[in-house]
Amino acid sequence: MALSADRSLDYKNVRGQTYNSGTVKTGSTVYKGSLCCTNAAGTIVVAANTTTTRFFGIARAGAVAGATVETVNGIWALVPVKTGTTVGYTGKKVYCYDDQTVTGSLATLGPVCGVLKQLVTATTGWVAFGDAELGAAS
Repeated sequence: MALSADRSLDYKNVRGQTYNSGTVKTGSTVYKGSLCCTNAAGTIVVAANTTTTRFFGIARAGAVAGATVETVNGIWALVPVKTGTTVGYTGKKVYCYDDQTVTGSLATLGPVCGVLKQLVTATTGWVAFGDAELGAAS
């Protein structure tokens, strides 16, 4: 389910964090804690189950259309995981399902965003977000 307000996330392993910024697409709103992507035009949109975007980072604050949003990568964040993502996905790439949820299923169309480090419950997990983690994952 898509975010409708800012959210706070628990973070850890933040030593390698990197920051990026970009302009929010016309007609879009980004909430703090949203999983963000870039579209073909290079503007920022919230993550969705689509092949036409690339993961950009986690929004550090909310932003409206035309404004600049700063995102962070290279961190672990405790985020919702889609039902069906099991402990068997630990150490493997995960994909954006929507602007707050990741999934291990290759059947989705969302962009790859990180690596599942630990499944905490059936619906939450620690995910390492960012390109550095993706290079070593299966």
